[in-house]
Amino acid sequence: MKTKLITLQPLDTFFFGGENTFGEGEGANYFAASNLLPQQTTLLGMLRYLLFNEAKREYGVSADTEGYIGKESFRADSVNQSFGKIHSLSPVFIKHSPSGTKNSVSLFPPPFYLNYKREVMQLYAYPQTSVFLGYANEWQEAKLASRYDPKEGSLTDCWLGDDGEFYKVDNLFQSSMRVGITKNHLDEMDNQGFYKQVSYRMNNAIFAFFASFEDNFDPTNLDEKIVTLGGEKSTFILRIHATTETYNTLAESVYSKFEYPDDRLVLLTSDTYVESEVYEHCQFAITDTVDFRNIHTPSKTKNYSAMSRGESAENLYKSGKYNLLKRGSVLFPKSIVEPNEEDSLTAIQHQIEQAANFAKIGYNHFITFTNS
Repeated sequence: MKTKLITLQPLDTFFFGGENTFGEGEGANYFAASNLLPQQTTLLGMLRYLLFNEAKREYGVSADTEGYIGKESFRADSVNQSFGKIHSLSPVFIKHSPSGTKNSVSLFPPPFYLNYKREVMQLYAYPQTSVFLGYANEWQEAKLASRYDPKEGSLTDCWLGDDGEFYKVDNLFQSSMRVGITKNHLDEMDNQGFYKQVSYRMNNAIFAFFASFEDNFDPTNLDEKIVTLGGEKSTFILRIHATTETYNTLAESVYSKFEYPDDRLVLLTSDTYVESEVYEHCQFAITDTVDFRNIHTPSKTKNYSAMSRGESAENLYKSGKYNLLKRGSVLFPKSIVEPNEEDSLTAIQHQIEQAANFAKIGYNHFITFTNS
């Protein structure tokens, strides 16, 4: 297996769509703002497209494209898909080069146990108080988090560097607003076509992720390619870098620089698909959710501009919507283990690892911290 660090340098502003894009019909919006990061399925689709072209370039019309990119695009309901020469992807993160320096810093979003003052929240038992957990049909000691202000919430305006420093999001991303009005087929102004779109550009920063490829493929052939991402076809320079690091070791080096709020916890270092039963093994959790939906590209697709409203064997179509636990969410396992019951920390890990197909493309990554 060959693992490379892949970086994406924006050539101009970029726009990564999500659930709240312009849409059409009853679901139309006049305002759409880009996500700060590309979705993992976007990165997978980009690599599959590049490898598809590599197969055609090397073998022509007789190319075994399935052997290069797999049979189909990512499916959330599949157990363990093959993507040909692409073995796995890591979650995306940011490489930042502070002004006046040549060295880059790896940046990760903060864990939810850091409050807006950059302080670590601490769990404590609320005196003489219990809560009834309906899903478990049991009473449990009530836990609260100190240093938490519900009006302010967790830290969101900074990212954490592997140098131990905080980096303001506003200094990494600069917004760019475009306001306009669409025209109809007669080239007339459409009074219902007003729109406002917010894109971003990066300041001394680039996107980065690790990708592992099969040994019989040379990923350096992809170096210095110009690629487009997202529905707005934002352009980037893709570069391939040799590396001895892994995403997990890099993430651990960042998050281990901070105090832990409890003896045992599971920190999600990527957006994560997990069943709600995971909460049965938690005494406390600090979580948020993010919508997930991706575009399917069937193997018979020939028209890449047509989008079917439902599942199709020949045209592009959108998957169903899933709710993932957001990157930075924290799960605190129960500390008391009943006889013959699986340890709660182990149970949480098993729940997350069950979605192996998600983990393969950069979801369901986590770090376990224990003080024992």
